[in-house]
Amino acid sequence: MDKVTPSLLAELKSSYLFKDFSNEELEAVLHMARRESVTTGHSVLAGDRDGESFCFIHFGSLRTQLAGPQGEVTALNLIGTGAILGAASLVTTLPRLMDAEAVEQTELFVFDKKALESYFVDHPETAVKFYRSMSAHLAHTLQMTMQELAEVRETSYLEKHGLSSL
Repeated sequence: MDKVTPSLLAELKSSYLFKDFSNEELEAVLHMARRESVTTGHSVLAGDRDGESFCFIHFGSLRTQLAGPQGEVTALNLIGTGAILGAASLVTTLPRLMDAEAVEQTELFVFDKKALESYFVDHPETAVKFYRSMSAHLAHTLQMTMQELAEVRETSYLEKHGLSSL
């Protein structure tokens, strides 16, 4: 890993996962990451179905997508600089459901799950910060998903019964 700059530390601190880390903790985990450049159209995490890593987008953007049983692809979201991709793999043993494709030249920091977990064994206070942030993010994501599902159900019900929304 190259020299860690103050701007990179600030960028990491702006992400939900690393917001409570000290600069020393950030530098330690950054030294475990590998830097990857991804060209437009290249898949990210596609070969990592077991969820052994996650990414921080240093710059660029990715389209997250879900592959269906017949190989059809459903685009889910567009994420960019400062976003985290695949971190839920740190709290589950389920296979990764989605992958991502670069929509422009993108630079990532890829974090290895086992290396991070090993670091957390020796630095439990950092692990608490990390998993607390992860839990808050997952709870927020679940809440947003439930709200979207309720809206879809309401719209579907109204359309089925020939009603308009109030």
